[in-house]
Amino acid sequence: MARVTLKQVAAQSGVSYQTVSEVVKGSDKVAPETRKRVQAALETLDYHPNHAARSMRLSKSMNIAYVVYRIEDFTDPAMGENLSGMLEALDTAGYSLTIEAHRGGLERIRASLGQGKIDGAILASLPHEILPETLSSWGHPLVAFDPPPHVGGIGVVRADYRGGVVQAVQHLFERGRRNIAFIGGPPDYEMPLWHNTERHAGFEVGMGQVGLSILPEQVVHADYSVVGGRAAMCELLERGLSLDAVVCASDRMAVGAAQEIKSRGLNIPRDLAVTGFNDSEFAQTFDPPLTTVHFPIREMGLRAAEMLLERILNPDALEREHLVISLPLIVRGSS
Repeated sequence: MARVTLKQVAAQSGVSYQTVSEVVKGSDKVAPETRKRVQAALETLDYHPNHAARSMRLSKSMNIAYVVYRIEDFTDPAMGENLSGMLEALDTAGYSLTIEAHRGGLERIRASLGQGKIDGAILASLPHEILPETLSSWGHPLVAFDPPPHVGGIGVVRADYRGGVVQAVQHLFERGRRNIAFIGGPPDYEMPLWHNTERHAGFEVGMGQVGLSILPEQVVHADYSVVGGRAAMCELLERGLSLDAVVCASDRMAVGAAQEIKSRGLNIPRDLAVTGFNDSEFAQTFDPPLTTVHFPIREMGLRAAEMLLERILNPDALEREHLVISLPLIVRGSS
């Protein structure tokens, strides 16, 4: 069966070849009604783009890489949401996605860019020791999730982790809680990543804003797991602190903390209020449902892919070079 062409789609929808091409590329230059007509024709004719021909015509690989910091990140269900957002944007533009782990070095990624194997890369959280010139000097389209603050010259998508935790502290204070502990991720020397350090910073800022001091024994570290959260909560309770609330840097740790609290015959939230971070599915189904910071992980993936495509297709257009996504607090029964 012969492949359907753009000219056939143009004839079917009553528009020009160029207009159909713009719709297929995902351009926003086409009027909504015209776009609907073209998309209907594409569906009716069962059009599928010839990616090989397009790749040769554009001198592009039509492939980008998603570079993760740790292989273990893929055990987190949120990673699937993140990838879903990326794939939505990339599929519309005819791009494919490969996944790489930089394993402490990025030279392989740089080589793939230089050899034309990929047209750009989305970089997951990068350690603070990445030097400013390391990435910006490459001269290739790059977008990074939560890079160190000094990294410039590349696209950046950040979440306002600090602001999310500040909201959690303020909410607990407004509910009359005055003895608030924090279960954070690993210490900075173990995980020097923006998302990790900013959640801890949010607790410090939030406590300062409501006029509460922080004792060293009110802060413990865990590994973002349920087991780690439970062990951390056990440690806090065995310190003999008169706690009435705990802010957790992830929903998994919040669930673990809540399990430990309930195992001791304490009531949530009457005796101890608990907040999480991520707004994962089990935050809604846990008993009691978790108050948590909503993390739009799918939107972050979508926006990062859109930003990278913009930099690939329009190298001189650096609009939206730095995007910060706000994180609202979702109040439920645990607080």
